[in-house]
Amino acid sequence: YQKEPQKANAQDLLDAITLVESLLAENNIF
Repeated sequence: YQKEPQKANAQDLLDAITLVESLLAENNIF
């Protein structure tokens, strides 16, 4: 079983962006 590459990649990208924004917000950089 394999997820749709585009969907999986898009979700991974969104998760990464959310994580980065959270880290930046915690450090008062963003």
